Amino acid sequence: MQAIFDKVFTSELLILATPIYSWYCTPPMKAALDRLVYGMNKYYGDKKGPALWAGKRVALITTCGYSPEKGADLFETGIIRYCKHSQLTYAGMLCERDFGYDKAFMDDAKAGRARVFAQNLQSL
Repeated sequence: MQAIFDKVFTSELLILATPIYSWYCTPPMKAALDRLVYGMNKYYGDKKGPALWAGKRVALITTCGYSPEKGADLFETGIIRYCKHSQLTYAGMLCERDFGYDKAFMDDAKAGRARVFAQNLQSL
């Protein structure tokens, strides 16, 4: 986890990529988020300390089995609150629906939306 902490500490943009299962991120992603919020925010004890990662941008790339509005909305809301608590800047979410094993996941439309999302992140 120290290597991840060090990379996050020196970055300008943190892109969290995870499939959404049962309306939230995977357990490994949740564990990393829990450890980062504790390690990066010195908010415990008698005196509130600094957020060591204040001002960094956070973006999401997710997939889910439902429409993004119903499949990833709770995770996005959680991350928006996480960002506010940690003094991070929420930069948006790219969420694409997976229609199941009998259909190819990637197509030209999804690739185009991914390109636009990446370009928007670069321009911020």
